[in-house]
Amino acid sequence: MTKELLNWYFYIPVKLSLFPKYGLSIIRLRETKKKIEKLNIPKRYSAYSGGYISKATDLITGKVYKNIYVSQMNGNTRAKIFSLHTHDEIVNLYANRKLTIEAVLSWSREWASLDAVLITPSNKYKR
Repeated sequence: MTKELLNWYFYIPVKLSLFPKYGLSIIRLRETKKKIEKLNIPKRYSAYSGGYISKATDLITGKVYKNIYVSQMNGNTRAKIFSLHTHDEIVNLYANRKLTIEAVLSWSREWASLDAVLITPSNKYKR
């Protein structure tokens, strides 16, 4: 029996240097549904991007953001690959190139266990 790996997209707010000042960037996980449920990763934003029309919804407050920058992550786009060791599991995080290490680290601290270790693309360990 083979496990079906699915793409899970999580959006992280980022500050931009251009207009608009804020946007959303993507972290992708390629895992099974069972593993995602076990890790209990909160999904804060739901986003849609199509050309110049971008819209995002904050799932906690219900606020809708229109004309917001939402980054794309196509299959051809190179991503920064992080490894997260948490809950006796190894999770690969495929982050958008524009995200910094600190942004990925702060996002993972929201849901990962206290003893989790993030391994950056340059093989440095962050707790």
